Amino acid sequence: MSNAFGQMFTRNPSGSHSACDYDAAVLSFEFNGMAITNPFVDESTIVQVDPTYYGFAEAQIGVIKALRLNLPEGRYMLLTDETGVQLPDMDDVDRNLLKLYDAEGKLSAYCFIGHIP
Repeated sequence: MSNAFGQMFTRNPSGSHSACDYDAAVLSFEFNGMAITNPFVDESTIVQVDPTYYGFAEAQIGVIKALRLNLPEGRYMLLTDETGVQLPDMDDVDRNLLKLYDAEGKLSAYCFIGHIP
C-alpha cells in the first residue's frame, strides 16, 4: 500500500489508470439519502460497521472473491483485500480496496480505504 492519503485512481479514456485527488462524487454510494465514502464506518463516520450493514454481500467474479454492492445503472462496487482478489481483511481495514466498476465490468476507480479523507 502506498502512503498517499487522499489519493485514488481513475480510468483514463485510453484505459490506463492515473492517480488523482480523492473525489467522493466518483467513489461513494448512497445509503438512506447520504453519500457514504467508507463502508467500514456508519453514517456518523465514527462507529465501525461491517460492510454488510450497507448491503455488501460476498461474491465471486472470476478469480476475485469480494464483497459486492450493486449500484444504479448496472454499476457495482467491490471491497477486497490489498491484493484486489481476496475478501477484505476485517482486522486491517485501511489496507483494503474499494473499487468501482461500470456496467460493462470495467474498473472505473479505486482507492485504499485508509486513503479516504
